Amino acid sequence: MFIRPDWRDPTNYSENDIAPYDLAWEFLRRNPEYQHDYSTFQQGGRCDLDGWNEHNALTWRLRTPVAPENDGGGHEFIWEIYDRPEQYQSVISGRVEGPHVLIPVDLSAPFETLVDRVKATLRQLRQQGIRAGTVVPRTSRILSNQVYLKYLRILDALDAGAPLSEIGDVLAPGAVNDPDDRQRDKNIRAAKVAAIKMQTDGYLALLTD
Repeated sequence: MFIRPDWRDPTNYSENDIAPYDLAWEFLRRNPEYQHDYSTFQQGGRCDLDGWNEHNALTWRLRTPVAPENDGGGHEFIWEIYDRPEQYQSVISGRVEGPHVLIPVDLSAPFETLVDRVKATLRQLRQQGIRAGTVVPRTSRILSNQVYLKYLRILDALDAGAPLSEIGDVLAPGAVNDPDDRQRDKNIRAAKVAAIKMQTDGYLALLTD
């Protein structure tokens, strides 16, 4: 059973460098429909694993059913490279021909070193592609991790039964909440809608790169 963190403790939502696929999983594992889906699979669907794998690929974009309490569920997402490998091109002589690239990596290197190298290479290639006009940056697709972590916190608060006014008191204690316009409450309400959208299907936007 997935145990949600204490939404009142900000240290539970402070991992700024969390990967997009891990963020996507954090939203999906909180989705009541996915939790029900996995429970159904666990109670009797295991005999038809192929059918469930197909269902999860089409419905949730997962390769196979993953228990909501599994912290590493993000690794089971299906990425575009598996769906349309022909879109991915090797970088030759530093030329970036499109937004999807294949780059070589040294898998013998320590994992942390490997990740740092890949991040640095991708930043460089992205800038080259933007300058060359072969890459169009998506400015509205992905928000900052802090915004997504705030959404997760709101989802956990709602699951704990906290009213919007209490959520506002904890998440934005210094925000203006004038009795006439209730601006802080309006902001929290809008964030709630966005958070629910993320756990429903909005998380898919985090899986496109």
